[in-house]
Amino acid sequence: MEPEQIVLIPEAIESEEFLTDALGRPLQVPNGGNGRPAGAKNHTKRLYEEELTPLERRQLIRKTYNSAMAGNPYDRRSLLDRIWAKDRSPAVEIELPETNSPADCLKAIHATFAAMKRGEISPDVAASIISTLKDMIAAHGIETLMPGSGETAGGDPRALLLERINRVVEERRRRSLAAAPAEDAA
Repeated sequence: MEPEQIVLIPEAIESEEFLTDALGRPLQVPNGGNGRPAGAKNHTKRLYEEELTPLERRQLIRKTYNSAMAGNPYDRRSLLDRIWAKDRSPAVEIELPETNSPADCLKAIHATFAAMKRGEISPDVAASIISTLKDMIAAHGIETLMPGSGETAGGDPRALLLERINRVVEERRRRSLAAAPAEDAA
């Protein structure tokens, strides 16, 4: 037995129950019960990779292409299946409210769930839409310091950032001072 084909559970292989089928006949276990050997390839892939030269591969592809263009439906399908991926889910139309704010996104999530409940869309499609809406809620939560956002109008973005950091530090300091007497009393 080759090293990569060592039986994983020798006790199970040696048992009489494992070695016979329901009628008591000996089982024919391919490859010692370990499946396809490591590195084994599909016959077609092996043929394509090992036995065809790059020139022969190009000629085979060209011949398939010419046959497909001449109207062979099998060659046409084989080429198109490799060029364009199949859609995993169909396109759906669903009425959703505007999503200009996180509150609007939450309303859209509820509308999506209601459409799924009514059977208008599948649970997979609903999950995809809701995931996108959650990303939109997260994007609404990101505040920018870009000029023109209204908050920085007439001000320096660096100064505004420093002001925000100072406010956060002060708020944390106040919270820790408020929590300290409560801990002393306990």
